[in-house]
Amino acid sequence: MAALPREKVGPATSALGGWNLVISKYSRNKNEAAAFLKFVISEKAQNELFKMGCNIPVLNTIDLSLPTKNKHLLRIIKEGWIKNSIRRPSNVNYTRMSEIYSRLLNQMIQGERSIEDALSRARQAQNDL
Repeated sequence: MAALPREKVGPATSALGGWNLVISKYSRNKNEAAAFLKFVISEKAQNELFKMGCNIPVLNTIDLSLPTKNKHLLRIIKEGWIKNSIRRPSNVNYTRMSEIYSRLLNQMIQGERSIEDALSRARQAQNDL
């Protein structure tokens, strides 16, 4: 785990959210899929998933002091990452922008693109959407 590069404006933050739980419009089992989604975000399921070490709960009612099998989740909670986190923006273009940012970041890391060019292209892509 490593921090991503960032501008030094304000405290470092992490983004919470980003689950990709969707129901396809082509599904033959939409009612069952909806029932599953309701279950997986229920307090009972969130509590179990946290204890199993699968994820940080999306509900504020889950007791984060309970033991979990995942050392990384414990680290995130103990070091206060949640306090300095922000919710993933709710935006119809979020997934597309995330793909663009990821591609540009990889190109920068591999030396295929300068930071200035990547930032310029990211800003342009955001304006285009």
